[in-house]
Amino acid sequence: LPVQEMVRYSFIATDYGIHTNTAGVVYFEQYMINANESDIALTNEIITGLEKREFDVYYQPKFDLTQKKFIGAEALIRWNHPTRGLLFPSSFILFAEKTDLITKIDRYMFDRVCEDIAYWKSKGYRLMTVSINLSRRGLYLPDLIPFMKATLEKHKTNPLLIEIELTESTTSKDILFVVSMIKQLKDLKLHVSIDDFGTGYSSLSYLKKIPFDVMKIDKSFFDDIEVDKKARDVVKALIDLAKALDI
Repeated sequence: LPVQEMVRYSFIATDYGIHTNTAGVVYFEQYMINANESDIALTNEIITGLEKREFDVYYQPKFDLTQKKFIGAEALIRWNHPTRGLLFPSSFILFAEKTDLITKIDRYMFDRVCEDIAYWKSKGYRLMTVSINLSRRGLYLPDLIPFMKATLEKHKTNPLLIEIELTESTTSKDILFVVSMIKQLKDLKLHVSIDDFGTGYSSLSYLKKIPFDVMKIDKSFFDDIEVDKKARDVVKALIDLAKALDI
């Protein structure tokens, strides 16, 4: 084989190994070419979709059972694909998370939410806190804080209306770095929440080290809460823990 082809095949095998989480040595196989071409096509579609604003933000409301009123919302992404119709995140987020595309989606969502809040303010609507997911890759980008600050200033958005959601798996590693980043987010006056709490494999002790504002207990804890006393006791214990930590 020509050297150029050998190099191309090695890159294809490398990409395949990364995308399939294959450990060790990955040997090139012919079927990998089709998989690689499919990935390239999807990558280009997502990039084009972001540029053309084919991705929309849907707001899932948060309802306070004590106050009996809506107190905020979570920003969720949907893709109005030109040929496949409305696509849910399961169609593209898992792929995006394996590449730098997820950071582009992170920033697209942050910008769109700030833009929407500015629009609601101009219309005199009641403003509430909106939570936005931030990926692990996004948290590690060196220009994250400058980007957020510039975006907030561009849309003249009150940062107190934004809550950044980090998953437990993201926050359970590199504690010192995560604490530093969260402090910088809070210096911008942003709120920070921990999502999917209880599904990770970290020690509870790390909770007291990380300055979260909100704990989101994972849905799995509530699936059998009406019929299982142990489930109720665990949820109550988690709530008591949050109160003890002033979360």
